[in-house]
Amino acid sequence: MKTMRNMQSFVSVKALARKAAAVCLAAAVCVTGLPVTQLHAEGLQEEKSTKAVEEKPVLELGFEESLADTSEKNTQIKAMKVNNNVSEETTELNYVEGRNGGKALSFDGKTYLDLGKDGSLSPEKLTLSLWIKPNVEISSEQAIAWNKVAWNQDGWYLNLATNTGAIVLCTGGGRQVCVKGTAKELFPVGEWTHLAVTYDSSTKKGLIYLNGIQQATVSDTAGSGVISPCPTVQKSIGWNGEQYKTPSLNAALDEYRLYDKALSAQSVIDIYKQ
Repeated sequence: MKTMRNMQSFVSVKALARKAAAVCLAAAVCVTGLPVTQLHAEGLQEEKSTKAVEEKPVLELGFEESLADTSEKNTQIKAMKVNNNVSEETTELNYVEGRNGGKALSFDGKTYLDLGKDGSLSPEKLTLSLWIKPNVEISSEQAIAWNKVAWNQDGWYLNLATNTGAIVLCTGGGRQVCVKGTAKELFPVGEWTHLAVTYDSSTKKGLIYLNGIQQATVSDTAGSGVISPCPTVQKSIGWNGEQYKTPSLNAALDEYRLYDKALSAQSVIDIYKQ
């Protein structure tokens, strides 16, 4: 019996130590801004979340061999392919194994998704959550979401590997929230990484998370920082808009969701753990 009690005490202490290490790790990342490619804090990995996020997305793409938007908005989406700077609709899409045994959509640097011009895809408060698995080492800019004409105009975009940061959330007037470092370290080739960003136009507060962990960021305070609906602007994934016309995304995406609320840190963790 004494041996059994000792074993139980050892297991309990070990579990507490793991949780303490996870908390310290997350705190260190927030303070130092160190790359967190492999820093899946143990406290976040221990179990899957069964909590449902109460907020409903305004765009939800599961990519189960389909471009269907399963949100209540049911946005009609077209796949496009660029040849010699000319965009043409295509049905040739590459669905690959997804993060949780389903399917994901793999972009090849020449294809992108046209989401139309619905203003609900450019909300003044937002959360974008997705899983990404690069096909090649990220060495050039990758357009995760683009909802602007020019970079310093109204709307918002989320890009990787820009000249200002490894992850850049840009809002009205070119105001930016950035994670420094290099995208190739944060997003390893062939590995799924969860990326989430939240933004509130009223407070100008933007947060960026990797694998459920809030990242250290640098903010550019120039520009209005207000996201407007931009109902005449094309929204897209994998393409930087009608002015620049460059498809750039070379990665697989899965569980791509946009919310018209700035979700809490706990909600982001719950999504990550699902």
